[in-house]
Amino acid sequence: MTEARALVIGGGLAGLGAALFFRRLGLKVSLVERLPRLGSLARGFSRQGLSFETGFHYAGGLGRDGILRRYLDCLGILNRLTIRPLPDPGGETLRLTDSGRDFELPAGFEEFRKLLPADPAVDAFFKEGQAYIDQSPFLNPAGGDFDPQAFHQTGPDLESRLAGLPLGPVQKCLLAFRCLLYGSRPNEAALNEFSLVNGPYLEAAASFEGGGEALTRAFEAVLAEKEVEIRCGALVTALETDADNGFQAAVVRGRSGPERRPADFCVFTGPPGALPDLLPPGALRPILTRRLKNLKQTLSPFILFGAARRDFPGGRQFFIAPGSNPADWFDPERGAIYLSAGSGRDGRWPLTAVTSMPREATAPWRDSRSGARPPAYLAFKQERAESLRRRILDLCPELAGELEIVDSATDLSLRHYAGPGSGGGLYGRLHGLGEAPVLPMTRVGRLALAGQNIVLPGLLGVLVSAAVAVGVLMGPEKVLEVLRS
Repeated sequence: MTEARALVIGGGLAGLGAALFFRRLGLKVSLVERLPRLGSLARGFSRQGLSFETGFHYAGGLGRDGILRRYLDCLGILNRLTIRPLPDPGGETLRLTDSGRDFELPAGFEEFRKLLPADPAVDAFFKEGQAYIDQSPFLNPAGGDFDPQAFHQTGPDLESRLAGLPLGPVQKCLLAFRCLLYGSRPNEAALNEFSLVNGPYLEAAASFEGGGEALTRAFEAVLAEKEVEIRCGALVTALETDADNGFQAAVVRGRSGPERRPADFCVFTGPPGALPDLLPPGALRPILTRRLKNLKQTLSPFILFGAARRDFPGGRQFFIAPGSNPADWFDPERGAIYLSAGSGRDGRWPLTAVTSMPREATAPWRDSRSGARPPAYLAFKQERAESLRRRILDLCPELAGELEIVDSATDLSLRHYAGPGSGGGLYGRLHGLGEAPVLPMTRVGRLALAGQNIVLPGLLGVLVSAAVAVGVLMGPEKVLEVLRS
């Protein structure tokens, strides 16, 4: 009997996870990535002897019984990583600049719960969030009697749910700020999706020694051990279908020219907007084609990579918000700033700062190519980086006025790494009320979608999307058995 073959398109973390899920189910797997190496965004980069994180900083669900730990373990990744818990307290610090107050958030749900008044309504809020997690078999694989209908009901938005709690604005802010981790305002964030993000962070948030580079290298080692064929520098130019509109093969252009890669199953992890142009005309319904090409994006980012002269403070994640009003967090000019410092060297520490900017700011250079951007774009980046540097120094006296610019990135940078069809949003498409989900299944048989646009962003979100996509193709119960083992 011929061994079934799977093809994974895209070498980000979703693609790496999908490849290993296929291998756990006994398939022969090939993975193609258009960039020269796997996990280019997740693994970060080095400048001036300092290592900067780009696509990965820290994650929830890494406690002793955490769901992300379970995923990494069943894929064979966990024993190759050293989990680095965030400092406690203060691993996550929320700074409200209008009042000058810092809130150092403790590790673990029980300690976090103590920050809020003992009130049945608050308890009910947390129970409701946990119920959404329990209803998802891929976040609660050990559960039973799942109700698919309940899982797909969106329920209320986060803002209206918080409005009914007997809490002050700052206390509500403590509950809501993690919507910044996937780019949806509280009034557009569905409570069920917010709970899937917030719950694992409340349980246990941590990073890895070596950060995104160590995470990507662990995946690479297991992929090699499991004999997954890896083709980097290989661009998929077309997807072929058979007479029944089922996936048949991908046409890939590499260094040696185009080649045809047939497979029994395919998971596509690129931007959904790129999919219609790869498929034959009519393979997707016109309404789906239009939707995939016009997905509403999360905030447009500006990222500063800087070198500080003092640790800020080591291992912590800072969210600097203008105040307790969530409407101000997403202001494209003066919104929230996320700060994360890395391991220092020779008296210097890498500092990554992420904030938002108007989407139209980079419009004049949208058609330029990475590595050949015009001088005006480079001048724009430098000016914006200097403005953000001054703002950070004003808001962060810990830095004592010392922060140098090493590099910066915009939505054009993200579009380069995400590939054709990407809108350049910080977290891909907008996950929120009024935005119908992008489902992993397509009208094309044996072809499924995965990635941060499908379930939710973040390491856990993309691995769940990989599991769901492989489950769509192979049967969800088979994947759940892997997660239960």
